[in-house]
Amino acid sequence: AGESVELVAPADAFPLLAPALRRAHAAGVRLALASVGSATLDFAAVATAAEADWPGAPLIAVIDLRSAVIAARRDAAVSGHWSTAPAFVAAARHLHRAFAQAR
Repeated sequence: AGESVELVAPADAFPLLAPALRRAHAAGVRLALASVGSATLDFAAVATAAEADWPGAPLIAVIDLRSAVIAARRDAAVSGHWSTAPAFVAAARHLHRAFAQAR
């Protein structure tokens, strides 16, 4: 990421993602992070998102407003889609806002 990362992820994903997010933060990338469950990072705020009607734990990411992932995790399995299509990226941004603001 060179400009921004918008992310909703399960709380237990943040320790695994922390090194990459820390590098992005140190490079001046804007981070908008939310977690279903309680998650903390020592370098960036992580909002707590409410549980929602989603087929598993949500995993939603928008990178630099140009690419996105919309997925769900059930147990150890993750399924979803990645795209650079503008409509898909817009949908992922909408979902990020909905999860991040639903408390």
